[in-house]
Amino acid sequence: MKASFLYHLTQFLRWPSSKLSGNAEPIRICLMAQDYFSDIFEQLIQGKTRGAHPLLIVRNPSSKNVQDCHLIFFEHGHSSRWSRIRHLLGTEAILTVGEADGFLHSGGMIQFFLEMKKFRFAINPDVIKAKDLVISSKLLRVAKIVTVPP
Repeated sequence: MKASFLYHLTQFLRWPSSKLSGNAEPIRICLMAQDYFSDIFEQLIQGKTRGAHPLLIVRNPSSKNVQDCHLIFFEHGHSSRWSRIRHLLGTEAILTVGEADGFLHSGGMIQFFLEMKKFRFAINPDVIKAKDLVISSKLLRVAKIVTVPP
């Protein structure tokens, strides 16, 4: 479920041209996750594109390479990496998605969670806007909105 949702996020998001040019530059989806999830996600997106942009997985990128990512997903057991990496992102237009409690309150943009055994997600639109990303109103309508100033 979360792999599918993570893939579909790319359809509801627009990066500024400074981050994703009009040519066939790949959208780099960086996964801070266990191999099991990364394998499932890689199978799901294999050969898929978003417009002219192929989707490319980067597994557990180093701190010096995270600014090349377009989207970074922090699986639940990798929240300590979020604590170290979030300061390196600066003003980069990189969508951050996580599962840890308090992810949005620590500067994250989208948080996955379970509510009454159902997969849900919360969005902090103010942080997304501050990073020059544009998220579809369709996605905002079905999300729990959490406002934490950037």
